Amino acid sequence: MDLRLRPARPIRLVAVLLLALAASDARAQDAAPPALDWKQGPAVVPVGSVAEIQLPEYFVALDQAETRRFLELTQNPQQGNEVAVVASAAEGDSWFLVFEYDAIGYVRDDEKDALDAEAMLASIREGTAASNEERKSRGWSTMEIVGWQEEPHYDTATNNLTWAIVGESDQHQTVNKLVKLLGRRGVMTATLVAGPEQFVAASATTNQLLGAYQFRAGEQYADFVEGSDSIAEIGLKGLVLGGVGAALLKSGMLGKFWKVIVAAVVGLGAGVSKLFGRKKSEGVGTPS
Repeated sequence: MDLRLRPARPIRLVAVLLLALAASDARAQDAAPPALDWKQGPAVVPVGSVAEIQLPEYFVALDQAETRRFLELTQNPQQGNEVAVVASAAEGDSWFLVFEYDAIGYVRDDEKDALDAEAMLASIREGTAASNEERKSRGWSTMEIVGWQEEPHYDTATNNLTWAIVGESDQHQTVNKLVKLLGRRGVMTATLVAGPEQFVAASATTNQLLGAYQFRAGEQYADFVEGSDSIAEIGLKGLVLGGVGAALLKSGMLGKFWKVIVAAVVGLGAGVSKLFGRKKSEGVGTPS
């Protein structure tokens, strides 16, 4: 599969991440950007310990340790299950994918024809209100949910559950597209974080990228062994709602589980054009 992006265009390597989010702080703007260890494509790179992805030319990736740094710099709360970031290195692109793995067991897909988008959106908005309390405590901008960009739907051929939602923070709208990749022992979540103006192109490229993703041998959905392997306590509906129940909602703990769906949106707030480092003239060169 050829995923090269516009080879005739200038390329910028994601060699560093600029501290551009604190736009009102002159000292932060003058600070030296922290180096991040980006891996360049083409290459096969691990996605945690259970999967891998064929990284094409003009794409870059971060391992688990560097992903944690990236998320902190882009003001995204972490659950500790984040395993990789993949981003386009093409000039003008400022979107990225965050991969997270939850070893919750085998998720049965018998709810595939009973996904109630309206009820799910209401629950997501309620969960966002809870997560905003955590964001306020950290001095970060709060989030509001605008609505669905793409309602939840399940692909029986790939065992992928997909949806996209629009969020707003500080008058900046961003789209999060989530793809839940079902495996034998858990679920890998790929979250696309993009601005509305880049969403259509980034979403199409994400679909191609995920076509080059695979669980390793023995970890695929079809490898499940009935009566032997652990089965998840939630189904497809629970995956959309973060896998949390009413007890967590009432206790206020729900906010801890919503980083993937909404809090990642903040990564494309103020300073979006600087999130991915310097242009080719300041970088290392064109990927080979």
